[in-house]
Amino acid sequence: MIWIIIISIIVICLLIWLVPSNFWKIFTLETEIESKVNVVEKDTIAVGSIGITLSRLAPGGTAIFGTEYYEVQSLKDFIDENTKIKVIKIEGSKILVIKEENS
Repeated sequence: MIWIIIISIIVICLLIWLVPSNFWKIFTLETEIESKVNVVEKDTIAVGSIGITLSRLAPGGTAIFGTEYYEVQSLKDFIDENTKIKVIKIEGSKILVIKEENS
């Protein structure tokens, strides 16, 4: 019985010491997210724009249009990297593409 009281006192003392200390910082995530949502500007990309996939679209991935990189989604099938694609619809920041027929 006395051991339970002693262990309880030790645990309480440790908690009192650890709570205000910097001990808990080792358990926190301190990295910053530097990515961003697609910002679709009408002069950069529009329906009908032709681009090239940089990653496999299964169904989402990365593509380049001109000099700008965008996260895009394939409407129909998976599309391999380095394939020409065509924008068929833009819904806010979501860009839907299909494989370009002439590729």
